[in-house]
Amino acid sequence: MEQLTELELECFQLRHGDGPTDRCVDWAVERLRLDQEGDDLEVVLLASAQGRDEVLPLAEAIIARYRGAQRLSEQFLAGKYIVELRAAYLAGREARRRSMPSLPACTRRSIIPTGWSC
Repeated sequence: MEQLTELELECFQLRHGDGPTDRCVDWAVERLRLDQEGDDLEVVLLASAQGRDEVLPLAEAIIARYRGAQRLSEQFLAGKYIVELRAAYLAGREARRRSMPSLPACTRRSIIPTGWSC
């Protein structure tokens, strides 16, 4: 289930415009490499998907099938994302990836869909 949480977080970031598609594809490739998904066609398709328009629907379908009504909430995923951003910033990784003024913008994009106020 921890691996599925990783995919959900990557999907969250992708849905809100701040995630690369290659992380979802890498997730699927790793599941296939470890032979954890058997003959799951959607995981196979995700492993070979390219671009947001291919990756996002496949990843969402995988999450929906395995989590069902137990999907992680948008608020929880936004919180995890903000914690990751802060850790990356403190480690000096985030400052190299984006400029400081864009950090508040990307956190607003993540928080506003959840109904929280900035």
